[in-house]
Order: sequence, then structure tokens, then C-alpha cells
Amino acid sequence: MAIRSGLDGQFGMVAESTYGTYVAPTRFLEIADESLDLVQENIESAGIRASTRVLRSDRYARNAKGAAGSTSFEVHSKGFGLLLKHSLGQNTITTPGGGTNTRDHTCVLADPHGLMCTVQIGRPDVSGTVQPFSYLGGKVTGFEFSNDVDGALMLSTDWDFQSVTTAQSLATASFAASTELLYYSGGTVTVGGSSVNVKDISIKVDTGLDTERYFIRNSTSKLEPEIAKLAEIEGEMTVEFTDLTQYARVTGSTAAVVALWEGSTIETTFKYGVQITLQACRFDEGTVNLKGPEILEQKLKFKALYDGTNPPISVRYRTTDTTA
Repeated sequence: MAIRSGLDGQFGMVAESTYGTYVAPTRFLEIADESLDLVQENIESAGIRASTRVLRSDRYARNAKGAAGSTSFEVHSKGFGLLLKHSLGQNTITTPGGGTNTRDHTCVLADPHGLMCTVQIGRPDVSGTVQPFSYLGGKVTGFEFSNDVDGALMLSTDWDFQSVTTAQSLATASFAASTELLYYSGGTVTVGGSSVNVKDISIKVDTGLDTERYFIRNSTSKLEPEIAKLAEIEGEMTVEFTDLTQYARVTGSTAAVVALWEGSTIETTFKYGVQITLQACRFDEGTVNLKGPEILEQKLKFKALYDGTNPPISVRYRTTDTTA
């Protein structure tokens, strides 16, 4: 018998080999919240019939359009390689020089064709049963890293699914041992190679997928979403007004933004952590205004661009996980 509340909820995922074909989840993460839901429309008749003022019960059809929504997580020191791979499209795992147990999962934007997953949300009802909602053909359409003072590093992912079912069994959740959170106190942010005093930061990516691949083909199931527009990488941060350096960036050239969160030591100089590198950011807003006697702050808004050589965004997840 489960706890009759969200305390017994769970999130699991696993890669699929065939788009929209269920696979029992094997990777489980502690989830903060989710909003995954069935997307369904009705096709209703517009025909006029004498003496009929209300749509007839035999003049509409259900039009299932899969499912969509978001999931939100506190980033842990282990277990996030798979989610990052599906978010960006590629995860290359290496052992840094001098390391033995340390693994760097370097994730960059890549074509996610053939990269899909099953996501299962366990939702407890008040009778003490955890009801499994299995979402098939999962593709990440966008994601966001965020952090502020007094908080843990957060990762939110936006999803599109081909279908959803409640007919599959609830997978047995198991979690990586001895994980830790990445807190603001272990974070540093640099702009143009210089450290800045940041109160909060968010980096958001739209992966540019076309999720409306429906056709007249004796089936309401969509085909796998594909890249159909440029990816958008945008961010903002609140900093103290130190001098005119950040303000000048609005009319200046691009600059690199590097955000790093570190935890405990794995071995020698290597620590668990996440490093996000944006090689060429254009700053579009950076005005500072008087709002009272408090220390002045600036809201910097920026957009990551491609410099022709380096990945526009690179996420290095440093962990001990040997596989994604």
C-alpha cells in the first residue's frame, strides 16, 4: 500500500529503440513537479439539421494528439546523463586526465533523430495505489537551467510525446546511491572571463523541433518530431551594479558566459558538478535603474550565438556514472 499523496510519486525514463514503442523505465530521478498531460481535440460537425440546436452525440470524433508538458528536477551529482543526452542530443563520456573514477559527460546540441524515450510518472491515488502513466515517444522540445541565492540548481524539461497509456505496469523505482545536490554556494559565473556577482541566473533552450507531423494516413499517430528551425539559446542573470562593464556589453561585441556548480570531491582535484559554457553571447539588455536606497542591480539578458567554431552551448556533467 502506497502513501496516499504525492510523497509516493515517481519519475522514470528509458531510451526507446522504436519511436512510440513502450520500454520499461530503468532510470529514476527525484522529481520536483510535473505537468505532463494528454493532448486531445474534438472534431465536431458543422452541419445544420432541422430542429437540432445542440451538437448530436454521433457528430464528433476524438482527435488524440499525444501528450505534452514539463518536468522539473533538482540536479543531482549522479543519474542525469541520460536526461541531458535527450535534452541536447549528444553525450560524449570521457575520463579527464589524471582521473580514475571521474567521468565527464559532455553534452552539446546535435540532431536528435532516433533519440526518443519512454517516460513514466507514478501518481498515487487516495486509495493507496500508484497509478502508472506511461508517455511514449518522448522528445525534449526545450529545457532550462536555473539557480538563485539560497537554492539548488534546477533543470526543467519540456516534452512532446506520441501517445500516453495507463495500461503498463508501474516500474520499480531504484535510485543511484550517495547522490548530492548542487547548491548556489558551490556556483560561480564568469562573463568574458571575469567573475561576476550573480543573484540569479537562467539559461533556456528551445531545441527547434516540429512536433506537428500528422498526416492523412489511416492513423492519428504523429511521426517522430524533427529539427525544423534554428535552436534558440537565451538567458538572463541579475548582478550587482559594480561598474559600467556589463552595461557596455549591450552595445559591445559578444562575450562568453560560463556557469559552474560544484559539489564534493570525487578524487584529487575533480568534483561533482555541472558546467554550462556559452561561447558567444550577445547582450541585449543591461539597464540599471534607481529604485530606492538599496544596492543597485542589473538584469542582463543575453542570447547565445554560434561563432563558427565552438559549440554554442556545452554542458559538462562531472560525475562517476560510466554510462548515460
